[in-house]
Amino acid sequence: MSKGGINFKNLPIEYAVGTYKVNTAVLNVHKGAGANFTKVGTLIKGKKIKIIEVGGIWGRYADNKWICLEYCKKV
Repeated sequence: MSKGGINFKNLPIEYAVGTYKVNTAVLNVHKGAGANFTKVGTLIKGKKIKIIEVGGIWGRYADNKWICLEYCKKV
């Protein structure tokens, strides 16, 4: 969709704190905000998580527990 020559489909999504639902079969949980951090667990599709901090596309829901919000939907 565009308005005034701007293609809004290509704009980056900004994430915010709040409740998200996992939208992929298995979502890795990392120790920090990035896939390069140690994996510390997984979440399954449908799991609801309250995000308390956002860093780019990453959301923290507990101490040292970060997920990629690109695989989640805000509810």
